[in-house]
Amino acid sequence: MKKEINLVKNIILSNFKRLKKPYKLTFAVTYNCNSKCVNCNIWKKKSTNELTLNEIKKFFEKNNHFSWIDLTGGEITKRKDIVQITETIIKNCKNLYLLHYPTNAESIKKTVETTNKILALKPHKFIVSISLDGPPKTHNKIRGLKNSWKRSVNCYKELKKIRSSSFDVFFGMTISNDNYDKINETIKTIRKEVPNFKYSDLHINIIHESKHYYKNKIKGLKKESILKAVEKFKKKRGVPRNLREIMEYKYLSSIPKYLYTEKTPITCQALSASCFLDPYGNIHPCIVYYKLIENIKKINYDLKKLWQEKSIEKLRKEIIQKKCQNCWTPCEAYQSILANLKNVK
Repeated sequence: MKKEINLVKNIILSNFKRLKKPYKLTFAVTYNCNSKCVNCNIWKKKSTNELTLNEIKKFFEKNNHFSWIDLTGGEITKRKDIVQITETIIKNCKNLYLLHYPTNAESIKKTVETTNKILALKPHKFIVSISLDGPPKTHNKIRGLKNSWKRSVNCYKELKKIRSSSFDVFFGMTISNDNYDKINETIKTIRKEVPNFKYSDLHINIIHESKHYYKNKIKGLKKESILKAVEKFKKKRGVPRNLREIMEYKYLSSIPKYLYTEKTPITCQALSASCFLDPYGNIHPCIVYYKLIENIKKINYDLKKLWQEKSIEKLRKEIIQKKCQNCWTPCEAYQSILANLKNVK
């Protein structure tokens, strides 16, 4: 109950003021990746000199206030010490309510083993999202690998066998010009393997550019076609039944405003409720806004002191004024939705 109370308190406070410290962290533990996605260039990076386990321990020993942590990459299972990293997080962050990581599921055995080992550490809530960007042919083309779709679905089936009230697994689909018209077909092909698969078991998000994260360039999106596809998907998901589904409903409902205006549809929570830590220890506002704030090694791993500096407050004002790159990626959207509760319908 303490974890829930602490998270709710921070969510409520974020509706009224800038938080003294972030409750959500997106941490890219590695940029090494075994996919070759056409819309993302992370896999092309030669990722060296990443934070060591000892350096990560120092960071979470000094910054143990997080309630919500997304571990991302690259592919997080490419780090041999990912379980030890997670153990460090759970050991230090006593108020950790939610732990999440996405995976390409290219190594089914490694993904299942990692998930079970993390579950053995007894996280309060633990979610894994498996990338699936269309029916077999489309997904394999986007991912740049043969039989990638089959591995993703088989991994999902294996993780679904886990019986734990603290664990869940979903598919995540990034919508682009390559697959916006394939949402229904994607679900139909999944149901051939997973008959009871629901629309609410699929999470969708809109493709984004990022100079420091994806290092990609997205050519003109087919906005009208994408919006029609998203609206159909939203209707088929039905009435939201819990907080997670409410947040997803709000996310989907705000996509039109984002695509038409190219502005974040609500006030973003970057540098208030959340921030982004890359594999080298660099702190950024988020995965999209190209601003390197500082490296944690240069501030003795103490994020709390950095959080109160005037330069950070200035950046925060830029974000409020939408002078950043502007985005609507779930990594930044969900905590922003929770900080704009008066606008949730």
